Amino acid sequence: MTLSPHSTLATASSRRTDGRRGGFTLIELLLAVGVIGMTTGMILVNFGGVTQTERLRAASRNLAGMSDFIRSQAAGSKDICYFDIDFKHNQYRWRREPQQDELGRFIDPETEQILTLDELTEWREAFEWESLPRDVYFSRLMFNATQKYDEDWQSVQYRADGTVSSYILWIGTKEDDIEHMFSILVNGLTGKSEVLSGAYIPKEADESDFSEVMNNTGGSSR
Repeated sequence: MTLSPHSTLATASSRRTDGRRGGFTLIELLLAVGVIGMTTGMILVNFGGVTQTERLRAASRNLAGMSDFIRSQAAGSKDICYFDIDFKHNQYRWRREPQQDELGRFIDPETEQILTLDELTEWREAFEWESLPRDVYFSRLMFNATQKYDEDWQSVQYRADGTVSSYILWIGTKEDDIEHMFSILVNGLTGKSEVLSGAYIPKEADESDFSEVMNNTGGSSR
């Protein structure tokens, strides 16, 4: 079979056209990679922000719940209990102290013998520590405008009658970013624990605080 020049040119042109349709040019590939990269970056930024906020909120609720638990333990057992906060290692725990005699010496509840210093240390170490979630840090513990702590190991005392000195505990990111800060507020008058977004500072008690006590408002706001 003999092909005419026009037929040969048409066949070659068709092959070139099919080749262009079967692939992408370099510019098209670069544009596609750029769009994918931008989209992935936006997704990661948004996902990371939501995750960090939710992690902080969940940790704040756990700490507020711990306060409620310690208060109930102190009131139920009629023993002094503590909320220990370790700023250096970002961990916390609750512990109950043994009862004391009239001279202030600690008594073993089983043997009713006076505890030695080593026995008292062993008693306290039996209460296990819990760690904050990843990338969540203790920032500051405040009892009032002058009593502020942000390092070492601090303890909040819950008295045997269930009362506690009012305090505010901040948790946040390692950089202390105010936008990612949460406050756990514990009202010593009402026993109420509350979680709020932001860095709140202590205020002096006023008439509204005493009205709240008289109205017997309790529980927790999360």
